[in-house]
Amino acid sequence: MNIIFHIIYLEVVRYISLGGAYESGVALLKFDEAFEGFMSLYLSFLFIVILSIVVLSVLILNDKKIRQNRSL
Repeated sequence: MNIIFHIIYLEVVRYISLGGAYESGVALLKFDEAFEGFMSLYLSFLFIVILSIVVLSVLILNDKKIRQNRSL
């Protein structure tokens, strides 16, 4: 699992460094895209998921602090 994560990470970094252009000759992995922009869609979804986790974590920590202050 760890190797797969690193391969995907390297592929995403390569994609971003090329300015969002997918060149199949340069890729570490070969993607058979059903439609153009699949990697952009994947990165957008990944960003939304990570951002949601961060926001939820901040809200939980904030709620814990508020509850802790009320109990004092």
